[in-house]
Amino acid sequence: MFTCKTTDTQSQKFQGRQIKGVLCTAYLFAASAGTAMTGVLVDQTRIRLRAIIKRANGVEREIYNDQIRYANAISGFNLPFFEFFQNSTLEIQTANASGVVQTGSIPMYVDFKKTYHLEAGDSLFIEVNTTGFTSDASVSSTASYLEVYEVDSTDQETDAQDCEFGIYNIQAGKTADVVNLGDGVTEILFMNFDKSSILTADSPIATVSIDSKQFKVTNLTFQGLLANRQRIFPSKALSDVRYQSHMLYSGVPIDGARVDLTLNGSNVNASSCYIVWRKQPVTATTLARGQRHAAQKNANVLTSAGLHSQAANHLASAGVKNPATWSR
Repeated sequence: MFTCKTTDTQSQKFQGRQIKGVLCTAYLFAASAGTAMTGVLVDQTRIRLRAIIKRANGVEREIYNDQIRYANAISGFNLPFFEFFQNSTLEIQTANASGVVQTGSIPMYVDFKKTYHLEAGDSLFIEVNTTGFTSDASVSSTASYLEVYEVDSTDQETDAQDCEFGIYNIQAGKTADVVNLGDGVTEILFMNFDKSSILTADSPIATVSIDSKQFKVTNLTFQGLLANRQRIFPSKALSDVRYQSHMLYSGVPIDGARVDLTLNGSNVNASSCYIVWRKQPVTATTLARGQRHAAQKNANVLTSAGLHSQAANHLASAGVKNPATWSR
């Protein structure tokens, strides 16, 4: 864990851990006693997060390097407390009163959607850069700060995929757009940052189609998107707080993914509409690791059954030299 001031750059390298994400929590203090915090409490465009995984064999991969709001949006979209992620709700910790400084917090989450098991020689580098994220005068820029936590996991890294985020900015006034996402896509989010209603008149999307080798949707309307979202969430309130944002796809990895949009150009404003997606690309390194970890898991089952020689053979066939380790 490390902390950042409202304008700051801090980083930390993690080793020997199992990590599945990063939680950034803004702890906010009112600028003066007896005055409640209002307006845009945390400007997520002013918080930039960089995450890099480096393996012992020298292979390095950038997981994320952008404003936190994009990864935060796709990571938190299906969670019941999404309104916290979008700054519409402050978790009050000290209530506003005469002579009392109001305090509260807002969480931001980057979910890797996998566990990185940091073996000997592996490292995960996390850096956070802030450039004045308390943009409203009602919030103290000197007392407020950001806490950055690694999210630990008890899961083994048994899958062969890595983690990668993609971001595409739909330009203002566009009436149609095509976004090619590539292979291994597990989630596709249409994220809108400037609308606060579910009215058809405010919708940037007219229709959307998704094409891939495994999955296809053709000309889904805004009404269809809204109905699908209402089907997913247990209450109308939880669906409605997503306003004009929609999870277009969430499931098994799909290849050759492409999104075709027809748009209501007058509702597409600058820096307000994005396609955000998450991928699980398979590389030679991750494939080998996945095979080793799967072999280790199977060997543990054989060992617990007293089949020690079979376990050793199973590990050797996967290139694991020492049954007690995941050595290379």
